[in-house]
Amino acid sequence: MRHVPALVATILAVASPATLARADIYIVHRQGANIVPERSTDISMDAEDVRIECHEDGYMVTATFMMRNQSDRTIDSLVAFPITGSTYSRTKDLNREFRLEVKGGDAPDSTFTPVKARVKTGRKRTAGDDYLTMAPPKTIGDYPEVVVWNVRWEPRQTKVIRVRFNMGEPMSLPGSNRIAAGWQLMYVVTTGSLWQGPIGRADISIRFTTPTMKAWPPLDRYRQVSYPDHARWSGNDLVAWHFENWTPTEEIWVRSAWWTGFSLKDVHNYRFQLPYEYQGTKGVYTEATIEDLVTRDLSFPTEYFPTEVQALDRGLLRIAIADWLLHEIYARHGDSFYLGKESPTFPFLEHMVGDGEGNLYSLWFGLFTSYSYPRGWYRPQDSPPVMVKTSSLHPVEQKNVTFLRAYLAKLRSMEKYRELQKTAHTPGMD
Repeated sequence: MRHVPALVATILAVASPATLARADIYIVHRQGANIVPERSTDISMDAEDVRIECHEDGYMVTATFMMRNQSDRTIDSLVAFPITGSTYSRTKDLNREFRLEVKGGDAPDSTFTPVKARVKTGRKRTAGDDYLTMAPPKTIGDYPEVVVWNVRWEPRQTKVIRVRFNMGEPMSLPGSNRIAAGWQLMYVVTTGSLWQGPIGRADISIRFTTPTMKAWPPLDRYRQVSYPDHARWSGNDLVAWHFENWTPTEEIWVRSAWWTGFSLKDVHNYRFQLPYEYQGTKGVYTEATIEDLVTRDLSFPTEYFPTEVQALDRGLLRIAIADWLLHEIYARHGDSFYLGKESPTFPFLEHMVGDGEGNLYSLWFGLFTSYSYPRGWYRPQDSPPVMVKTSSLHPVEQKNVTFLRAYLAKLRSMEKYRELQKTAHTPGMD
C-alpha cells in the first residue's frame, strides 16, 4: 500500500516492546538449565551511579556499581542483568550493543577492562514478558532471560562494574489515546537489595527531553509524575534521586502525560483500544455498551486531567467509539474497506489509502493495519479487494450492525455533529 498514514507507523513504534529491562545487577546461580537469583552474604553494593539520557536512537543507560567483598575469602560469583526481549539472544549481538567493563576499586577509569557476557535462560517466558518495563516481576530477579558474567573478588577487594546500553524508547502508558497520552521510564532497583546489607549510596537520574517534544502540546498541558516522591526536578527534563543506606522495596519511575483534547477533526483519527477478546458475537451492543467504553477510555485522561475531561464533549467520543465497533465487525471478516479505482472523477483524498495500483481504500484500512503485525488478527482480503456482505455476518453481528448504524445516524444528525456526515464511511455491502 502507498499513502499509508504516519499514524500507523507511530502506533507500531509505541506498541513495540523495549528490549532491555533497566535494573540493578544482582547475583545468581545455576539451577539445572536455568539461572535463578540468590542473596549474597559477602558482597555489598557500596555505591551506584545511574544516568539515563535521551539520544536520537533511544535512551542510553550508563550504570556504575562499586562492589566490595566484605569477607576474608575469595568470592567467585555469577553476576546478572535482566533482559526482556530477543534482540540480544545471540552472544555476538549482545557484546556489540551491551558494553560491560570492570576495574579495581581504586584504579583510574583508564583501567576499565571489557568483559564478555552471555545470555542465559531464567524462568519460562510468558505472554506478558514484553511489558516487564511497565510492570516488573513481583519476585526479585524473576526474569525470562538474563545477561550473565563471572566476577572474582579477592578478600576485602572492591571492584567497579560499569554497563552501558541503549534501552530503546519509553513504554506507552496503558490507556493512552488521542485525548491524552503518556509514557513511562522505569528503572528496577529491587534487584539491588539482593546484595549484602543496604546500598551505601545511590544516585539515579533521568533526562528525558527530546527534540521532537517541541512539536508536542505546550508544557502547561503536561503532567510529570515521579516515584519516589523525593525526586529533585531540574527544569522540565531532568529528574534525580539520591539515597543513602538504602534497601529498595519499590521501583523508580518517571511518567509524562499530556493533554491533546478532542474535537471534530479528531474523530476520524481516534484509535480506540479494542478489547483483547472480540465482543461482536458475544452479545448485542446497546447505548450502555457505548457509555461503558467511553468511561473506560476516559479513565487514563481523568487520572491526570480531571478538569479537562469534565469539559470534554463526550458525544464526539461516543461517535468515534461506535464507529470503531462498527468497522471492527467487518474487519474481523477481512474487509479491506475498498472504495474504488482512482480516477479524475474519484481522486485520492486525505481520508484514503492506496496500493500503488490505482485501488483506493478507506482510512480504516490503515487504522486496522496496526492489528495485523506481528501476529495480529486483521487479515484484509485486498487481492482482489473484498467488501464483506452484511448478510454473511454472524446473526449477533448483524444485530450489532443495525444498532450501531442507527446510533451513529442519530448522533450525526445533530446540528453540532452534522459536519461528520460528509466524511462518514459506511462499511459492508447489504
